[in-house]
Amino acid sequence: MNTVLKVALTKNSLIQAALLTLLLLVISACGGGNDAPESSNFNPELSFDSHYQVTEGESVTVTFNLSYSTSHTVSFDYSTIENTALEGENFQIKKGSLTIAAGVTTASIILNTIDNASVNASDNILSDFSVNITNVTGANATKNSITVGINDNEPELSFDTKYTVTEGSDVAITLSLSEAASHRVGVNYVTSDGSGVADIDYKASNDVVYFEPGEISITLSLDTLLNLTTQEDVDYYFNITEVTGARVALTKSLIVVSDNEPEINFQNSFYIAEGSTAKIELTLEKSVSHSVRINTREKC
Repeated sequence: MNTVLKVALTKNSLIQAALLTLLLLVISACGGGNDAPESSNFNPELSFDSHYQVTEGESVTVTFNLSYSTSHTVSFDYSTIENTALEGENFQIKKGSLTIAAGVTTASIILNTIDNASVNASDNILSDFSVNITNVTGANATKNSITVGINDNEPELSFDTKYTVTEGSDVAITLSLSEAASHRVGVNYVTSDGSGVADIDYKASNDVVYFEPGEISITLSLDTLLNLTTQEDVDYYFNITEVTGARVALTKSLIVVSDNEPEINFQNSFYIAEGSTAKIELTLEKSVSHSVRINTREKC
């Protein structure tokens, strides 16, 4: 009888020990409540996109995902870091902690960029910044950083590369934006000599013009001078020195000034009888608004 009782007690002890071991395993798998270990084979994977691209002034939503839901919370810290983009100038500072509640698999943060009307002349990418992910608890993370690239949203300024006018005429230069801007666009320009000389062949200019919000074209008028001197065509340059609120690829244009003096025509050979008078008729190829003086001399 005692032997049977001892065997029964032994079996019960083994069953209780097995049940206790199973219970401990279950508690370990569930994380022991909300205090989960920082890294565990029983924790879900935390994933997120590592790169985003937005246009300046826009917001970007960064979403964090768990590979499966858990009975404990998942949390981590995040903070924005300057790269080529500057805090307060290109993007708004953002830092804090994010918690993914038990039973939930996603959470997100919103990052804001700033439309500041500044321009990078080299290409269309203005700048970028990073978001660092630290102190992850309750999940496993293989990445710890996010990069956000900011596209420049400023329009591009354009104009013709060459203009040809007759001396004394105005040069009409049209500046155009690829699209209307929501802000004011300033364009500084100056003229410079080529073969033509300022205040002899053209009137020197050094000025600034503005596109008001919504405008897409402006026409400038540059003056050439009527100098009444017969010469070959001359040229000078229209130069963009500074642009605010827009991108510009072309910064110089050539202005060719054609001489407007008419050509004089006459017969260059005569055969007349001795004692007679040769009548030489001089003609202009076109009428002009000024007088034309011709000096002549006889040569035997």
